[in-house]
Amino acid sequence: MQPNISTHYRSTDLLTHNSPSIGNIYFSDRFNHRIRKIAALTSTISTVAGCSDSTYTGDNIQATSSGLNQPIGVAVDASGE
Repeated sequence: MQPNISTHYRSTDLLTHNSPSIGNIYFSDRFNHRIRKIAALTSTISTVAGCSDSTYTGDNIQATSSGLNQPIGVAVDASGE
């Protein structure tokens, strides 16, 4: 599978990864207001949080529907949570 090359990233910050056995990479796509994941096995890039809206969008909603205001940090535990 080819990496996702059609997505435009704006100011990526602070790469992190989960356990070496899984190897996924997470990063903040700051000015697109999203947190992204690069899957180690497939090189697929997906959005795990954020919806390109920088305003508050409420509580108890899906992470990919939430508004994030220029996220600059990502932390995950060994299980990728």
